[in-house]
Amino acid sequence: MFSTCLVDGLGWLPVTASKDLSLREYLHRSHELTGLLGDVPTVAPAIRSQVLLPVVRHALADTLTYDTWAATLKAGRFFPEQLKAIDRYLDERLDRFRLFDEVRPFGQAAGLSHAKGEAKPSSLLVPVIDSGNNVPLWSGRTDGDPLPLTPAEAVRWMLHAQCWDTAGIKAAAVDDPQAAAGKTAGNQTGSLGSLGVVEVIGRTELETLLLNLPCTPLTEGDLPQWDREPQTQLWSSRPCTGILDRWTWPSRRIRLLPEQTESGALVIRQIILAAGDRCTTALTPDTEPRTCWGKKTEKKKEIVYPRRHRPSVAAWRGLEALVTLHREGSKHFETSLLLSQVADALADEDLPDDYPLRVALSGIEYGTQSSIVKDVLGDGIPLPVAALTADSDVREHVLKVVLQAETIARAITSLHQHLLQAVGGEAPPTGKGARAGDRILHAIDPYVRRFLAGCQRTPDSDLLTRVHLAYEKVLDRIARKEADSILRSLPSKAFTGRTRENTAGKTIVFRQAEAERFFYADLRKTLTYLYSDTPGPKAEDAA
Repeated sequence: MFSTCLVDGLGWLPVTASKDLSLREYLHRSHELTGLLGDVPTVAPAIRSQVLLPVVRHALADTLTYDTWAATLKAGRFFPEQLKAIDRYLDERLDRFRLFDEVRPFGQAAGLSHAKGEAKPSSLLVPVIDSGNNVPLWSGRTDGDPLPLTPAEAVRWMLHAQCWDTAGIKAAAVDDPQAAAGKTAGNQTGSLGSLGVVEVIGRTELETLLLNLPCTPLTEGDLPQWDREPQTQLWSSRPCTGILDRWTWPSRRIRLLPEQTESGALVIRQIILAAGDRCTTALTPDTEPRTCWGKKTEKKKEIVYPRRHRPSVAAWRGLEALVTLHREGSKHFETSLLLSQVADALADEDLPDDYPLRVALSGIEYGTQSSIVKDVLGDGIPLPVAALTADSDVREHVLKVVLQAETIARAITSLHQHLLQAVGGEAPPTGKGARAGDRILHAIDPYVRRFLAGCQRTPDSDLLTRVHLAYEKVLDRIARKEADSILRSLPSKAFTGRTRENTAGKTIVFRQAEAERFFYADLRKTLTYLYSDTPGPKAEDAA
């Protein structure tokens, strides 16, 4: 049987468009690598979660305290003793990282077979390829045309499936006592499927690994999947023992079926995929570091739940949740454990306040009870670390920039809906259909990102105000242009308008003049630097 080892024998970690590294080479060179690539935005977080982070965390074990974490981050590379510990860890587990080992294939259940004796096409692992009920619009491949994956591609998509596979019915493994008609039901999505994943991105891959490693002590008995008993065909429901277990959770039983081509190369055209373990431990901010959290009150009890990313919504629109720390006591949001750790490093002066931090957001939009993939989500923004300080000027300005964009977008939407009713139409129900204000958010997007990047260079308060004023002038110009476009498209009867009674029996006038008055009042109230009654800095002075 073929044997390919992820530690040294196989280059499978994509660091450039033409270069893949083995696990050991990647870790040794992480201080000089600037990124980890992926075919879709959800690949890199799956690789980090399933392999890179647990290897580093488990190899360094108790030696990774907050102090050593901060010292390594400042040094910009692993210390020699840390690399020796990582090498020793990998050398002791070479047999655990062989992709096609007959007894213990990496990430797989040896001998796994379906109850009906059939294999599935390898495209089942790839969310952007047609497979069964999952039919993405942009794919031209079908189950009758199996996707030939190289071993490197296969291991990446296998890890991706563990994190992001769809929910619902799965083909059952042989002798599964909980199967019915050769299938298992009630399967949840992969281990990251219920999250809006937030990764903290540094200048190098070494810094990115460290920034995504919580320094909390490991739980006794917590092990990654390769240090546990070999996977059997049968799944179980069990509690999670700690972060290493959480990172490498086997949400699916998978077996890759390699074949040799005439040229001698290995390809994987078929796989076996069955139900995996189901976690009985609830997610909390202390045990799941990769997501932000929402809060709500039900029956006088506070409920905390992982926030999922909204499709077609820019990352900066969720900035408030990203920078709201647990200790601030917000009623609505809480940031991730990882960003809280960054805030602590900033407070302890272990991270400079001009550090060029980025956050990468990724997730999957599922459909039909999470049984199909509708869209793969990914976005990233620069995040000024000073915004993680509760009383900083930078935080005040970046939150206000986001709020202003959202407020003006709502004002444009209100203008449009008011005018619709003025000419005899009906405003669409809340949350239904496209909003006129969405065009504002799209147009202002590059200016918000530029503002966030500029705030990473620790501008003084006066410069921040001047740049913010320049931003308001841009937002004002875009908003007025959009309003003019809407007004020019109106029929003449919008001028005279119409009256209606609301549910309370009060008469309301819908007329162009009222719509314009409300809109321009919103502009003046929202853009406080631009429309301030007191003299202030001129926009043309801003950098």
